[in-house]
Amino acid sequence: MSGAEDNEPRVLRWQGPHPLPEIPNKNFEVFMLEEMVRHGDAVALIDAETRQQRTYSEMCDLVPRLSAGLAAAGVGAGDRVIYYSHNHIDYPLWLLAFMHRGAAFVRPSPTYENTKDDLVHCTRLVGAQWAVIHVDLLSTAEAAFSLLPPDTLKKIWVIGGAAGTSAIDDLAAHDPLPPVNQNDDVDPASTVCQIPFSSGTTGLRKGVMTSHRSEVSRMMMIKHLVNHKQWLGQPEDYSTCMLVTSLSHTYAHVFLFATLMLGGTSVIAHHSDNLLEMINEHKVTLSVLLPYHHKMIINTAASHDSKPTSLKAVTTAAAPLAASVAEAFRQNVRADLSCILSITTNFNLRQRNSSVRFLVTYEHA
Repeated sequence: MSGAEDNEPRVLRWQGPHPLPEIPNKNFEVFMLEEMVRHGDAVALIDAETRQQRTYSEMCDLVPRLSAGLAAAGVGAGDRVIYYSHNHIDYPLWLLAFMHRGAAFVRPSPTYENTKDDLVHCTRLVGAQWAVIHVDLLSTAEAAFSLLPPDTLKKIWVIGGAAGTSAIDDLAAHDPLPPVNQNDDVDPASTVCQIPFSSGTTGLRKGVMTSHRSEVSRMMMIKHLVNHKQWLGQPEDYSTCMLVTSLSHTYAHVFLFATLMLGGTSVIAHHSDNLLEMINEHKVTLSVLLPYHHKMIINTAASHDSKPTSLKAVTTAAAPLAASVAEAFRQNVRADLSCILSITTNFNLRQRNSSVRFLVTYEHA
């Protein structure tokens, strides 16, 4: 690091044991599809409640078809879509398909307290033209959208239940299209691909615009660190990842796409009931949790005969995990975890293409 005075520029130089990977100048969905196609007919996604599955080959076939259906509906480069849903197995399909058409994916959380006002605020702020809404949240969404100028949204796709199946099937009936590219004015380094929103603890929720290149960069760094066993245990820890935290939160979103990139199976949970049973049933190796999930599992395991022998690593975010809770988790749940990882996300709201930075604390067994 150079610069003797605080007001002088400082340059950080990498001095790790391995050279940093080159970041490809590709759209995020192109990068992910190239990674995912390598995993063939392996199971990519499982719905923990319905047991529905999607394979990698199925997803790679569906995304260009869904993209073609979106193009037929009028979705184009520069558009923005509101995705408002509980955890759903088809979340990555919708995200990749909209990005395939050059649209930016906006994912306000359904767990916000003032859901209607927040949804109005998010939709207005990003200038969304399209929406994908879970059927259980449709009444809230319709109430919010009624407060917007007429014809703000060109179309709403409803997911969840039978309606969700028909939305995917209808769009996927089209012949596949290639992704938009730089000839369509979609530059990976500057084009916004998604807009996650802050928690709103200091006022109105703030959107963070991230570029395709910043998202690809994050995935490349995760792959680099995991392959060199410098981040979250071993590569095989991603064999089966359980996601119970809302996928609208960057924390869970990143682990979902990291697992898809690395060829593991993501178990998508709708609720936090029976977490220990879920871990055992699906032979989960990595659990993406919040602090209160850890305590729920500890309390269940204390009176449970069957311990989760498959579990290798757990993570937590949103609040620091107390050392006493980490120790209780090891004593009551699994003593030989490769690591417990506590993550803090920090948004730089001033930078249009900023990535989420992970501040990590390892607690190795």
